[in-house]
Amino acid sequence: MAPSIPVSGSRWRDLPFVLLLVTLLALHPLLLGAADTGPQQTPDMAALLQLQAALQSTAPGVLPTWGGDGDPCEKAWTTDIRCDPVTRRVVHLDLKRSGLVGNIPTFELSLFDALTYLDLAANNFSAFNGQEFIVQMTSLQHLSLARNNMKWFPTDVDMLTSLTFLDLSNNQFDGKIPMDIFQLRNLEVLSLENNLFTGSVPRTLSNLVRLKTLNLGKNDFYGPLPQFFGAMHDLVNLKMDLNRLEGTIPDTFAILRNLRRLDLSSNKNLTGPLPSFLGELGLLQSLVIPRPPALPDRALSEHNRFEGSIPEAFGHFPRIVSLYLSSNRLTGPIPESMCGLATVELLVLERNELTGPIPPCMTQLQGLLILDVSENYLTGTIPVVPPGAPIQFVYTNNCFDRAEDNSPSCPAKPPGALPSGGQVGVPIDQQQGGGSLNQQVGVPIDQQGGGPMSQQVGVPINQQPPGGVPVPGVTTPPCPDIGPLVALQAALQMSSPDALQTWDQGSDPCDGTWETEVICDPMTGHVIRLDLRRANLSGEIPSAELAQLNRLTYLDLGGNEFTSFIQQEFLERLTRLEYLSLADNQLKWFPTFINALTKLTSLDLSTNQFTGEFPEDVLVMPNLLHLKLEENRFVGGVPDAITDLSKLRSITLAGNNFTGLLPESLAQLTSLQAINLASNQFAGPLPESYAGLTNMVFFKVATNNLEGGIPDWLGSWPRLNHLSLFHNRFTGLIPESLATASNLATLVLDENQLTGFPARRPQRAHQPRSILCGGQPAGRGNPRLLLQSAEVTIHQSEREHHDLSFNTKLTGLLPDYLSGIQSLESIAFEECNFKGPLPEGYAKLPALAELYLDRNDLEGSIPGLYGDMPNLATLYLSGNRLTGEIPGSFCRLGKAKSIVLGHNGLTGSIPDCITGNLKELRLLDVSNNYLTGPVPAVPAGSPLQFDFSSNCLDSTQGNQLSPCPSSPVPSTQPPDEATPRQPGADGSSPAETTVDPSSFPPSPDTSALIQMLAGLRAAAGTDVLPSWTADSDPCDGSWATSIKCDNLTRQVVHLDLRRANLVGDVPCFGLSRLNALTYLDLGSNNFTFFRQQEFCEQMTNLQHVSFAENQLQYWPRTVAYWPQLTFLSLAANLLSGPIPEDIGDQISTTLMHL
Repeated sequence: MAPSIPVSGSRWRDLPFVLLLVTLLALHPLLLGAADTGPQQTPDMAALLQLQAALQSTAPGVLPTWGGDGDPCEKAWTTDIRCDPVTRRVVHLDLKRSGLVGNIPTFELSLFDALTYLDLAANNFSAFNGQEFIVQMTSLQHLSLARNNMKWFPTDVDMLTSLTFLDLSNNQFDGKIPMDIFQLRNLEVLSLENNLFTGSVPRTLSNLVRLKTLNLGKNDFYGPLPQFFGAMHDLVNLKMDLNRLEGTIPDTFAILRNLRRLDLSSNKNLTGPLPSFLGELGLLQSLVIPRPPALPDRALSEHNRFEGSIPEAFGHFPRIVSLYLSSNRLTGPIPESMCGLATVELLVLERNELTGPIPPCMTQLQGLLILDVSENYLTGTIPVVPPGAPIQFVYTNNCFDRAEDNSPSCPAKPPGALPSGGQVGVPIDQQQGGGSLNQQVGVPIDQQGGGPMSQQVGVPINQQPPGGVPVPGVTTPPCPDIGPLVALQAALQMSSPDALQTWDQGSDPCDGTWETEVICDPMTGHVIRLDLRRANLSGEIPSAELAQLNRLTYLDLGGNEFTSFIQQEFLERLTRLEYLSLADNQLKWFPTFINALTKLTSLDLSTNQFTGEFPEDVLVMPNLLHLKLEENRFVGGVPDAITDLSKLRSITLAGNNFTGLLPESLAQLTSLQAINLASNQFAGPLPESYAGLTNMVFFKVATNNLEGGIPDWLGSWPRLNHLSLFHNRFTGLIPESLATASNLATLVLDENQLTGFPARRPQRAHQPRSILCGGQPAGRGNPRLLLQSAEVTIHQSEREHHDLSFNTKLTGLLPDYLSGIQSLESIAFEECNFKGPLPEGYAKLPALAELYLDRNDLEGSIPGLYGDMPNLATLYLSGNRLTGEIPGSFCRLGKAKSIVLGHNGLTGSIPDCITGNLKELRLLDVSNNYLTGPVPAVPAGSPLQFDFSSNCLDSTQGNQLSPCPSSPVPSTQPPDEATPRQPGADGSSPAETTVDPSSFPPSPDTSALIQMLAGLRAAAGTDVLPSWTADSDPCDGSWATSIKCDNLTRQVVHLDLRRANLVGDVPCFGLSRLNALTYLDLGSNNFTFFRQQEFCEQMTNLQHVSFAENQLQYWPRTVAYWPQLTFLSLAANLLSGPIPEDIGDQISTTLMHL
């Protein structure tokens, strides 16, 4: 009996009357009955009419049904407009195939601020009108601009952070994939198919961790298939056809356990053996790696070149429907194991070099519709097709024995050289069709007509339209689970009334007419797979109704808003389940029923609100291969009983609060290929016992409290592809063994306490294509808002060839042994505190295309050999202490696009051949040096951006430059080093000069710095910054902190006060007086607050700002007033809550570390 609630006092006496009144008010609409005037008209009516007018201005007569008396929310207008049932706001607008032309009226579309779905596909739009209004469409989740005539990319699309679906296919976008896309972290579907994109596939795609469908087909991407695809664990559909990809299929594809469709057809030179691990992808339904029929002429010479035998594992696909292996160089027999492909419908092995007989059992496969083994070297007898079987069996141009009805000749030369067809030596247009199957030999299957079959041959069954004439001999049983499905629908709609609207009791759930993925057993008709991801479901999971679908092997309820279960014990009946996902919900109570699911191989419970210690119910699933518990609130350690999961291949525990040492027990799970323990509170060293995990491909322990050296044995893992130790306390050198890890593509080591590279080049060093250290250079590219989290592994750069990334603040000399790594294409060591001269050996790297050495402390002259690098396209040497002349050899850098030499101590003239000879050059920056002589002419019409400001150049063409000091400029080198050489009187022979530092005026910012110093010392209670003295010049290097000044004005432009023991308030007033400041680093101090922020607002020249590793609790809103900002770091503070909107508006073009 429930305890009674005591009622006392006068305020409770009228409670029955109050309850009655509330009930009557709730029933008010029902009591009025006939007085109900129906749904309210949408408040977006005016916006719809305004949009119609804008569209009709370029396409008169379109949308003729818009307007009038009908309600657009009630489908009175013929276009698909849907409204929120409560607010009546337009949330869904489908204008595809509406005959629209011209520019997309972005302003009018932005008026629909509740819009979540927008489809403008299959029109003839060419550009945006006012695309800046895109940023206001923040509710959009689905956007399609496919099949238009768009050439200019929507540059602010990165602000649409709610997008889960983006389709830009079949347009004319070109160049590299814009970086804006990589900030859309919620994207699940991205299609860029059939555009003009080029370059290698950018690594930053791996930022899209939720991506399930990626379609980059029919573009001009080149280079190898990316290893990092293996880190995109949620990929379901991957389409890379008709590009120029080359090399082998990476081992990392082995961990794409959710992959269902993979299309690598018609690339330039994909080669090597077919990897057997593809046969272990248990969900794969379609594998296409040939040149399919009926492609354009361009594709005929660009089919793949896979070789070797067909792996036995290819006969073990449990769900394969379409398997295309044609037009390769496959040899050996057809494996007998292929007789086990119970679900296959299309099996195409034509145009290879296969030998031996066709296994007779292949024609007995119950679901097979097409078997094509033509143009091989197959021998023996032709298997018999059972009477009435619907199989189209194509076996022409082989070496079979004579059969009663068939006597094809054996080809005298390789099958690929024969004309496509069955009658050797007869022109295709003269060949005869016919035969028992009406097969038109020589005509691609998907172009044939007639025949007894209405089936669209060549099109995967699950993509064909429903209806049509049944295939003879095949009777599809009705779904016996229609009742349980309808009951499940009713239960779910109790808390989500608008969900599952396409579930219609009058249609067959197995024929694809229900939008959610329902797959049935082809023999029994029972539902075996149910995918309800992101179906807008909420409330409680109806366990009893789900349990009636007791033949389920796959169940995905992820991406909804479920909070709990109703009688979860019923779910113990789903004993056939092999895959279960409850990810991305709001569950708090752990699903204890899982301990009864002994066949489970994959369990995903990530991104919920589970608490407590590691759940013991997980430990009793003997067949578990993949376990994901990331982004919950688990605490404590990982139990030793984890070893009971002896078959485990991947475990993800990232984003919890696990503590203690890294679990030694994981070392006993020798099948492990992927470990992700990032963003927890593990401490101590990496266990030595992990050295035995030799199958490891992906290892991530970033953002913990790990310490000690990085062990050598990490480099002994032969398959290691991704290693992330970011944001820990590792010390010492980067071990040599990592340089010999031949498959290592991603190495993330930044934010540790590492001190450098190995002192010598490691023996047997593998050949990485890129090495980087430090952050994205300010002002380069188009950096975007980037939240540094456990999921962002390569966050420093947008360049696209990173196979090895040393993201650590290293010191000392530049490693000269890199000059022996002939494969290097990119070296990026910006802002890494390197000292000493530029290594001449880098000039010997034949493939080097990018060299970023800016913002270090390098000195000496630029080697003349740097002008002899044949492929160098980008050279950044700015912000160092380089002296001497610009080498005349730079005129031979024929592929150079960017040369940036600003903020050094360079002297002499600018070689005029640089601006005249280098036709590819787009950026030349020699500002802030001591260059003399005339300004080289830029050819008329040249796209070159040329910055020669703040030098000692002559005035030419009416362009008065800044005044140059009358006396020789001071050297930035210490007195005991050689001073810069000035040109002789005739300009031909430089002569040694003596520099008098006292001849140069002192910095005008000295007094401002000293005044600020007084406040900093008062707050700290000690003499911080002891080298700052009023009688010395901050620009001459006598102040120990890193201060850099403009060469001519002597104003401070660079101030680095990291680790200066500063406390209290950020000194906004003092900093505001440094009005030329572009670089400010106050990191690793103990600042707590921004006082007088209005003064910091005046620092409008700032480009690079870091407040990292302080004690800030409040957001610095002054950021919104720094329009030139390109880099902002607030990492490792005490900030909380959402990013303030005024900051978010400003930092849309800022690389931001939180």
